[in-house]
Amino acid sequence: MAAASDDTDPSDRIAGVPSPPAQEQRTEMRPPKTLKGAICDILKLAEQAGNQLSPQQVFESLCEQYSTDDIQAIERITAGQSQNKCWFEHRVGMITASVVHNVYTRVDTIQTKMGPHDVRALLKLVMRESKVTTADMRRGGKLEGAAKSAYLSQNKKHNNLQIHDHGLCVLQHRPFLGASPDGVVSCACCPARLIEVKCPKSLEQFVRSEVCHGSDPMQLKKKSRYFSQVQVQMGITGLAKADVFVYVNDMQTITLNVSFSEEYFDSVVERATFFFLHYVLPHIVQSAA
Repeated sequence: MAAASDDTDPSDRIAGVPSPPAQEQRTEMRPPKTLKGAICDILKLAEQAGNQLSPQQVFESLCEQYSTDDIQAIERITAGQSQNKCWFEHRVGMITASVVHNVYTRVDTIQTKMGPHDVRALLKLVMRESKVTTADMRRGGKLEGAAKSAYLSQNKKHNNLQIHDHGLCVLQHRPFLGASPDGVVSCACCPARLIEVKCPKSLEQFVRSEVCHGSDPMQLKKKSRYFSQVQVQMGITGLAKADVFVYVNDMQTITLNVSFSEEYFDSVVERATFFFLHYVLPHIVQSAA
């Protein structure tokens, strides 16, 4: 990816996270449907035509529902993320980067071990009917601003370094996959990259549980849920690099550089598709009946 000039909005060069359209175009764009809303509309139109669609047919129709303009609009109207009602509405039924590791590992179990498999808890998580909030997540909410300031301070060698906030990014033709990055880093000297902030209570404990032993430079374990998270973020936004910035306080930080793995991302998309088609979609269809 080529570096952009200083006066170029970095979102212009991020696949899947384009800059907003001109103001006169915005007023003409219809509001994008939520994932659940799009599925319900597909079912309603089929019913009006006297057709009964199979889950596979609903799935195929859903994957063609969202235009590039829709993807752009969703990212724009969900800016602010957890401070924005639209962000919550569009994530219902969506396998997002924050929960994709749960789906990835569960599907592996489903496909390799005899059942029955109880996916009710995971389904509730994807449907946003339940919420998991850890101590580290609560710390992250309080310290994300300080962490980003520390990251910028530590990387002053980069010319015109900035962190840009984004809303919900959706994968084209797979609208049930999404990601809400902590930010996109731009500078005048390097390609754009993601930043994912983690704020554990103990840096030592984080390294012990999430970092490959003896790696130099330090690398995230491929079995880490954070590895899955940033791979999906990169796959959806089209960025090739991510910095996982681990922040305890201004004196205790590490930066873990992660490169995009197309092979890994493809395997995540495959398993996420399986879970959505076999569990999430039937649940939404049944609830709409």
